[in-house]
Amino acid sequence: MASRNSKRNAVLTMDDQVDALRADMADLRADFAALMKDVVSASRTGAGEVREQVFDEVQKRIEQLGEAADSLKARGRQGVDRVEQTIAEQPLASVGTAFGVGMIIGFLLHRR
Repeated sequence: MASRNSKRNAVLTMDDQVDALRADMADLRADFAALMKDVVSASRTGAGEVREQVFDEVQKRIEQLGEAADSLKARGRQGVDRVEQTIAEQPLASVGTAFGVGMIIGFLLHRR
């Protein structure tokens, strides 16, 4: 009879262990769900900070591009002014140069 009681205690103990394991698994699921919520929340906060950093960097690059465009515009205007000045100072040489360049372009296009 002692062996029956010990088997019964072993079975109860096994059932108790399975129940405890199920309870632990349920707790683990709940903890994991809470952890995922915290991770998502932290990533949203982190994403906001990253978004702000990216936005600041993009704004900085846009300003740099604007400055570069202004610089190129000024340099282009200076080049046009120099060409206009050269044409005004040497009109016949400018016409001859334009004629020669036109002939070369016409010859190259005619060959195709």
